[in-house]
Amino acid sequence: MEPWKAFPVGGAVGLLVLLLVSCANPQAPSGGPRDSTPPSIVHTRPVRDTVNVSTDTEALRIEFSEYVERSTLSQSLSITPTFEQRPQFSWDGQAVDIQFPTPLRDSTTYIFTFDTNLSDVRGVSLENPITVAFSTGRRINRGQIEGRVVNGRRGITQQGVDVFAYARPPDAEAVRPLPDAPSYRTQTGEGGRFSFDYMREAPYYVVALRDNNRNRQPDPQEPVAVPPRRSLQADSGAAAVPVPWRLARRDTTAPRLQEVRPVSQWRLRVRFDEPVAFGARTPAAWAPRDSATGRAVAVQGVYAAPNRPNAVVVRTAPMSDARHVLPLRRGA
Repeated sequence: MEPWKAFPVGGAVGLLVLLLVSCANPQAPSGGPRDSTPPSIVHTRPVRDTVNVSTDTEALRIEFSEYVERSTLSQSLSITPTFEQRPQFSWDGQAVDIQFPTPLRDSTTYIFTFDTNLSDVRGVSLENPITVAFSTGRRINRGQIEGRVVNGRRGITQQGVDVFAYARPPDAEAVRPLPDAPSYRTQTGEGGRFSFDYMREAPYYVVALRDNNRNRQPDPQEPVAVPPRRSLQADSGAAAVPVPWRLARRDTTAPRLQEVRPVSQWRLRVRFDEPVAFGARTPAAWAPRDSATGRAVAVQGVYAAPNRPNAVVVRTAPMSDARHVLPLRRGA
């Protein structure tokens, strides 16, 4: 056989090998200096911060600075507002098309947040979340809320903690129970800092949570931090909240009464096994009773004991020289 007749066969085999390699999951190249740079976004379509995006747009295309670990992308991605069905992902080298399951809403700001679970193929994760936003209307939301999450006891900054923002109903005293899903989600990065961007300008209730099971709900064994203020306004250019969110495991055990000591004829000091907060200051809930007659002693005031976070002072009418009992009720 003449040598040139064998070439097409070898070329076909070589082409087949190249096709197989190109379809495989990208792998980190071996050798060279250790990679310590997390992936970044170099281009998007629609472009970031674009307005008047067509509601018929079928996908958001994102090109990264390097190959990312594909399994981490879906885990790290949050979309606001959410779709009823999960989007599909179509990969093209270092780029991914996030394909929308339904048409986009009109006059809506869409936010795509990649949290610190996103990593490159070498396992280098983001140090801070990345956000891409665009609007299908003439304007894009610019509300912001910034803060910091620390460990409740030691004050150590906490990275990789989920932070959820819930829209507050008008004139509501509290957001209870929490809705099934937050209005916005982000995550803490370096220094325990977090930032919500592109929010609708409105008041929110913001909770930090070590969401271990990723159900976006506070569970009994998961550390949680309530906001330093019940209502936080999302505004353009708003300053960071100066008081940190303090992360701690939720206490589901009621405080136990340890001691009731008469300080004087008209004052009692009630000591518990842990710091207490008043559920109610209704005087009748704290009224001592004469153990012989069952007659209640009038209570004139209830307040926290100075410099004693686990104690309460009950100010009463003058008590007779007799044995008394203090039948505290739940919620006192």
